[in-house]
Formats: sequence, C-alpha cells, structure tokens
Amino acid sequence: MNAEAQTFFRVRDRMVGRAENARKTSTLHPDVATRRRARIRLQAYNLAVYDLETVWDREGGAQRMLAQLQKESKVWVDKNFAPRPAHHPLLGIVEEIGELEEARTKDEVIDAVADATIFMADLCNEMKFDLATLYEEALDVLVRTAKRKPLAGSMGRLCHAFLKKQQGIRGTPQEHDFAMRASLVEILVSMLAVARAHEFYFLEAVQTTWDQVKDRVWRCQEPTCHTPLSDPKVHRCDQHRAVSLGVA
Repeated sequence: MNAEAQTFFRVRDRMVGRAENARKTSTLHPDVATRRRARIRLQAYNLAVYDLETVWDREGGAQRMLAQLQKESKVWVDKNFAPRPAHHPLLGIVEEIGELEEARTKDEVIDAVADATIFMADLCNEMKFDLATLYEEALDVLVRTAKRKPLAGSMGRLCHAFLKKQQGIRGTPQEHDFAMRASLVEILVSMLAVARAHEFYFLEAVQTTWDQVKDRVWRCQEPTCHTPLSDPKVHRCDQHRAVSLGVA
C-alpha cells in the first residue's frame, strides 16, 4: 500500500470509529439530550466519511491504488504461477463469486469480494484491460441507477465472451473484449452494492486482503527450482529446505 492510500485509510478509519461511537451513544445513553447530540454528531461523521471517499475518488486516489494493485499482481503471479493458462484468473473469479453467493457472515462476504477483485486484476493483466478504468465505470453506473444485474448472468456473459475469443468464433476479438469489459463492470457494480449493503468499504477490503495475499509464496524460491509449495510461508521445497538445514 502506498503512503497516499495509508493516509487515506487511516483518516477514514478514524472517522468511521467516531461515527460508531456516536451511533452507540445515540441509542444506548440514558440521557435524552445526550442521545440527541450524539445523533447530530453521527450525521456529521457519516457525511465526513462520504465526503472523504468522494474526494478520494474524484482526485484519482482510488484509481492510483487499483493501478498499483494491478501492477503488483502481475509481478506476484509471474513469480508464483507463470507460465499458466489465461483462463486461470477467470476460474478464480467464478470461484469467489460462488463463495460470495454462499457467504453467511460479513467476514465471508468481505473475503469473497476482495479475492474476486484480486483475481479480476489478474484477468485484466491477461486481457490488457485497466482495472481502475473498470472501477470508475462501475461507480458511474451506481450513480445513475441503484439497479444491478444478477451476478450469475454477468458471470455467464463474461465466460461466454472469453470462450468465444479463445475459440475465434462469433465475433471479432475487439467485440469479445468489449463484452468482457462490460461484464466485469457489471460484476464490480454488484460487489460495490454488496459492500454498501454489508457496510464495509470496498477499496479498503481489497487493499487489506491484497497486502496479505502478496506476501504468500507458492513456488520454491531457489533459482532453477519451481516446485509448487503446499505452505506459502516456507518459501522453499522440502529438498532445498533440507539442504539449507544441512540434513540433505
């Protein structure tokens, strides 16, 4: 996470914390006048959070954060999984949307939304799309309408366009790219709406999850060795770990 994003999330978290304290006071305090003043503070803090997020988006902070995430994703995927088929990140999105549909707790919802977005960054790298631009388009859709298309339909259209492009049928590559981008925007709109409904900040969830994911190592880091690892914390395969410990 860059310094700009760290500062933004720190200030936002402070405002959210104050809003939560005001919310509790507005409902639990025994004094009527204190509850009334707390409700006024709650409105002010909620407005401050909204204004902060609006300025962050308008000034390009969110776009810069997502652009950096997409760039880091390319380095991390190349380090851990390359070469691999182009459809792997698409399968990852499908997996996470399935988990989102079955999520029963807020933590499960946050995890699915964040992971799906990280896989989306990977797919954007494969397809030469720009995740920040797709996010901006999704925000524009949310401003225009509160309606969102069913996730299953959006995923179906995404998979259809990807498959037909790979097969080279039923349209030009440009037409399939346009359809894929449109479907990704629809999915982002749905996930932004889910974040709003479950009262968590989409960008913070994505960045926090990515900060954890990018530290995982899924391939032996010894030169000339690319053995997959079952534990992302060990960094070396069993053979090279034994060598480093002097027991091989």
